[in-house]
Amino acid sequence: MKNYIVQSLDKRFIISPAFDLEAAFEDSSLITPIIFVLSVGADPMRYLLDCAKKHGKFPLGFTNISLGQG
Repeated sequence: MKNYIVQSLDKRFIISPAFDLEAAFEDSSLITPIIFVLSVGADPMRYLLDCAKKHGKFPLGFTNISLGQG
């Protein structure tokens, strides 16, 4: 499938861009939260806390909810 997409469209359609937390933060609001769906071993918590502190949202204005596995 990847070969077909590259040949038909372009390579840029199969490459995932790096996640930009700052851009996601700008798009978020009280009714549009940032939701992470993570793979095993991924832990963006330090990056997320640093961003919250930078924008004055930590500890107030920051809520971390873990839905657990499954």
